[in-house]
Amino acid sequence: MPAAFTLIELLTVIAIVAVLASLLLTALKSAKRKSRAAACTSNIHQLYVAIDLYLDDSSARPGVDDIIAGHYLSQGKVLLCPEDRTLSWGWLVQNPPQSLGGISLPPTYSYAMHPLGWDISIWNRLLSYGQASGLAACELHGLGQQDPSDVHNYTGLLLRAQFDGAVIRRQLFWDPSLFNVFIPGAGGGTNQPYQYPLPLYLDNPAEWLQTQ
Repeated sequence: MPAAFTLIELLTVIAIVAVLASLLLTALKSAKRKSRAAACTSNIHQLYVAIDLYLDDSSARPGVDDIIAGHYLSQGKVLLCPEDRTLSWGWLVQNPPQSLGGISLPPTYSYAMHPLGWDISIWNRLLSYGQASGLAACELHGLGQQDPSDVHNYTGLLLRAQFDGAVIRRQLFWDPSLFNVFIPGAGGGTNQPYQYPLPLYLDNPAEWLQTQ
């Protein structure tokens, strides 16, 4: 009769199987993350196309509702990042909870589109800044908790749609110095937070601030 496995041999086999399973699970998680990022990239590009078509047809700057109402884009999965557990992160991050009032069900879209609501002079300046400036962005593939009350909680991978139609990947790490500007006043002036989250949409936000 063939000899049975010894206890040491059995434990060795179990340990090897456990290591292989761990490696497989890690590979699967990585593949899923990449798949979600690819789906998000496609969504953001479609969003860019919808905004670009709207701008071709109208001289007015669109809002998300305008794009959907004009049938440039259907409200559905295209507006949702697969990583978005809130189902409305893009809207919430641009509308702090204290400003919601009686709204109980915010619009369902995941992507930050701050420029569509910026002061018109800042919007025009962004348009003239170059085709590499951003129009929409997704931070949800980065690190940190999905706390829509503070966009600055996020670091890591940023996906950004630009005015030239490209969707680019950037590693975003917030620099607090870019969010404090000197406001002249009677007492000599004060440092106040800058209201535009420029690192989402520009590669060189410091240059933007210096040329104001």
